[in-house]
Amino acid sequence: MAGLHEQMASSIDTLYAAAAGQTGWRQALDGLLDTMGFTHASVYAFDRHSRAVATDSYRLPISGFWHRHEARSQAEYEAEFFKHEPGRHYFLRHPGTRIRHDLMFMTEAEMDRSPFYDWAERNAGLRWIVVGQTDPRQPVGASLSLQRPRAAGAVTRDELARLALLLDHFERAVQVEHKLGKALAPNMPSLEFMERNPTGVVLLDRLGRVVHANEAVRLMAKTADSFTLGPGGIAGIRRQDDAGLQRLIGQAVRTGAGRGFGSGGALTLPRRSGKRGYAVVVAPMAGRESPLSSLLPAACVLITDPERKPATPAALLRRLYALTPQEARLCERLTAGDTPEEAARALQISIGTARIHLASIFRKTETHRQPELIRLLLTPPWWMLDGDGTQS
Repeated sequence: MAGLHEQMASSIDTLYAAAAGQTGWRQALDGLLDTMGFTHASVYAFDRHSRAVATDSYRLPISGFWHRHEARSQAEYEAEFFKHEPGRHYFLRHPGTRIRHDLMFMTEAEMDRSPFYDWAERNAGLRWIVVGQTDPRQPVGASLSLQRPRAAGAVTRDELARLALLLDHFERAVQVEHKLGKALAPNMPSLEFMERNPTGVVLLDRLGRVVHANEAVRLMAKTADSFTLGPGGIAGIRRQDDAGLQRLIGQAVRTGAGRGFGSGGALTLPRRSGKRGYAVVVAPMAGRESPLSSLLPAACVLITDPERKPATPAALLRRLYALTPQEARLCERLTAGDTPEEAARALQISIGTARIHLASIFRKTETHRQPELIRLLLTPPWWMLDGDGTQS
């Protein structure tokens, strides 16, 4: 008995260590499985405020964290066999149930006739399953499923009591990791910041599905000129363009989910309109392998429209470089892509006057050539400011 108590204590310690990032979740699940006498595990986590586990969906809308299973088993379950799992339907009918096991809702004879149990045994040699779920009042929900072969026997009363104790600590560990992940995620930009950014921003989860897309990228997608955007992800309209995009996304989400080392990359997405193609950068968002990986973005896609003419607020240019009103307006025209001649016509001044203003601007900004001036003027993130040069 003393040995079991020590094993329980060690398993609990490892759960909290995993939540704090001091050890891996697979090590924590190893300890939990050894303590419980089971061989395989799977964990599903979801944000109750933004995600729901579909009851009749053609595909499970969240991806789980499977331990000691082959990847093929998880893929088959989430694509098809979750619909046939009797225990899952039992939880949906009894949401207040904390722990459920096979013999609570069916006999062994019924299990033998079940497509789900037939698949589990043929696919992985597993028969007996016990599942605990966290308190539905918590903002982050999670289920912990333990499985073992037929020969190991159904779960016992002592094992159920053991799981009840471990489940309390598993639930706290999940909440701790979620809170730490939100507090220590400097790579997670604010939605307000993203919404105001003229660069298209798409955040993807570890399955490549859209977590958030800002207004700029939604407007780009609406034109159907180069790519499509939907809950299932982002895709190039032309097959040959999409292949390269999906390759970069695949690398980035694997890295962001803690399963790879790819750094993403960049490409150009051509446009059917004949305009210059969108510049696309795909990058992983720092993460680690965890049951909560599905709750945070795994990759970021940045899309820039080279046809967009950036705006430079004249009022702020005047304050920064002590420009006159006419000099500031000339700078605005130049950063919008005008030549000095075009800017002079737009401002209704002579080209000679424009060149005098330009010489004064060079002196005040300590630049010497027009390209150098343009780079200087376009460096600050003017889009974060209102038209009068004040932060909104």
